This record gives sequence, C-alpha cells and structure tokens, in this order.
Amino acid sequence: MIDDDKSTLHKHNGVYYLSAGSYYATATTPYGPYTFRGSTNPQLSRGILDYRTFGDTSQAHGRYFSWKNQWFHVWCEFLSQNNTGKAVAKPDFYRWRDTWMTYTHYLSNGDMVDDWNFLDLHGATGVGQYDAAWPQIQAEWFMSAAACEKIQIKTAHHNDSFAVLFMNSSSLLYFPNVAGLPQVGTLTLSLVGASGGGSIILFSDDTVNAAYPLAQCDTSNESVSCPFRLGARAVSGVMFRYEPTSPSSSVALDSWSLS
Repeated sequence: MIDDDKSTLHKHNGVYYLSAGSYYATATTPYGPYTFRGSTNPQLSRGILDYRTFGDTSQAHGRYFSWKNQWFHVWCEFLSQNNTGKAVAKPDFYRWRDTWMTYTHYLSNGDMVDDWNFLDLHGATGVGQYDAAWPQIQAEWFMSAAACEKIQIKTAHHNDSFAVLFMNSSSLLYFPNVAGLPQVGTLTLSLVGASGGGSIILFSDDTVNAAYPLAQCDTSNESVSCPFRLGARAVSGVMFRYEPTSPSSSVALDSWSLS
C-alpha cells in the first residue's frame, strides 16, 4: 500500500479497510496482514488518469463513514488557484484545498467505489440534496434507510451500478430536500428483480400526513408509473415504503423520477 499520511481504518461486513487517500487495503483483523485492493476512485481503478487525479489520488486526508445506513467518503483536493482567482505556485499550492464528499458503495466482492457518477452530474448540489427535475434519481443516493440493502447490479455498458433491495414491510428509503416537487405528476420507478409482487408507496417526510400517500406503484414490471399528487402540502422530502404481498416478496429500486 502507498505510504501516505492521514490513514484511516473502518469496518464493513466483518472486513477491515485501511485507507490512505482513495487507496485502500483489507484484512480480516485490524492487525492484518492487509491486502492492497486499489482505489475507490473508479477512474484510477481502471487505469485512467484525468482531472480527478493529483499526487497519489487527488483525494487527500479523507475519511469513510456510515450515517443512517449510508456510506460516505469525505476528502480534500488541492487547488491550482486561491480565492482571489490567481494561480498559486508551489509550495503555497498545497495550502489551498476544496472539501469534497460523495456516496461510497461496496461491490459484491468487497471492493469499494466512490460515486463519481453523482459528482459528475450533481457535485455542485451536494449529497442529501435532490431536484425533482433531474431525469433520474438513483436509489443508492438515499440519505437514510431501514430494512434495506444496497446491491450491485450491471448496466448495459457493464459498468458498476447499484440498486436498493427492499427486504420486508419495514423497508424505508428516505430522500430529504427534494426541490421542485410538482403539485401533480407521474412517479416512474425503475425496478430490478421483482418477485412475488407488492407495491412501493411514496410518502411525504411529514409524519403527520404519513397516512396519506403521494403515490403508489405496483411492482409487477421493471418499469412502472403511477399518478403523483402533492396537493397543497408543504413537503421538503419524500420517503419510499415497500408493501409486499407475501413474506417471500422482494424488489430492488434502481432509480426514480417525477414528471
């Protein structure tokens, strides 16, 4: 593993992850031995060097952490200019840094990957902020989950992609701070592996009105749409809940959109 300062250690599914920058190694005990696994930056993992790289990884002094069943990576990047807009020469170059944060996902083989797809599309918005006008909101961008599990799926281009598996009737998936919610519209869900039927119900984050769903979609097909109605309620976020038809029913949400 590359020798770097500010290394950190965390545990996920019984595996210890020792990281420096975005490079990391794993072991079954905190004392090792550790096996080098690569970088959580998908560009570096594929051998691509572009604007995302600086020094070892361009992701210095970072930390991986879990909050409400979601994993995040926070780090700093060195800047080529300071807040005056003037170029900064070395060694002062290293004193100016941006703070970055994105979701981190775990592949089925235990590898970690940072969600650069989110950063490329909505990095300026930031985690935990959404807009109903986005063409798609990926399920793995949630900010809170209960009785759910992130699972790895494959896209048509064979890139790493993820969905969220609803495990039972207690499954909840929360997206706060959704801007631009329409008064009326259509909720469209992209699903994976629907088994045994059931429905996904969309509620507002106002628990007082939890008995009044905003939309309810059947899960019999991989792509389903259903009417959405906000009404006059003041809503800042939305919450998905799964209602299975039987204890063996299950479904995974890939993405959702409103129009």
